[in-house]
Amino acid sequence: MSWGTLVHLHMGVDDRYLWTLPMFHANGWTFVWIVTAVGGTQHLPAEGRPGKAFELIRNEHVSWLSAAPTVLIALANAPAEARQRCRAESMS
Repeated sequence: MSWGTLVHLHMGVDDRYLWTLPMFHANGWTFVWIVTAVGGTQHLPAEGRPGKAFELIRNEHVSWLSAAPTVLIALANAPAEARQRCRAESMS
């Protein structure tokens, strides 16, 4: 499953993966092995708040994440300043 996913996603050593799901979650468990296989970087935040996710996306140049609908809703509903700051800095 991991190799099949990797063939379709084309991840590489420069990619950074943000964990927002437990590593055993059905939609995320293969990424433990995929990111390791390509030598990418895995970010495992100790806290699950949206502001922390945007901070990691911005500061660590996160390129991938997998999220359950509730996590995506929390990110979409995060304070505008957190989203805007991330967007503005990624464009510069």
